[in-house]
Amino acid sequence: MYICITISHKAHNLKLENFETILIKTNGTVLIDFKANDLPDYQKAVKGLIQKVNLIDESYLYVNEKGWTLDLPQNKIASNLTMHNIYGDVLLFIKNKKSMYYDLVLDSIML
Repeated sequence: MYICITISHKAHNLKLENFETILIKTNGTVLIDFKANDLPDYQKAVKGLIQKVNLIDESYLYVNEKGWTLDLPQNKIASNLTMHNIYGDVLLFIKNKKSMYYDLVLDSIML
């Protein structure tokens, strides 16, 4: 399976009504229904400035913009979701639980 992603450098619409928020940590911890309500919460969760990574079904990630240059650990779950190296903790926003990403995250923590 191939997953196309685009990395956006534009300002983000931070209204997240109807999105499920999942924190995926580099140590493999996954927190479903993570409570993050605004930009400072997102930046705190990823430990720095955020960058949006669009996924294919209206889902997206907020990643640490400088995760690689700060030498943060690779996030294996997020890297598997995107098929790209992702570094640091990430927030995954899913429009609904029928998203393939929701199942992929659950499968990854069941291993």
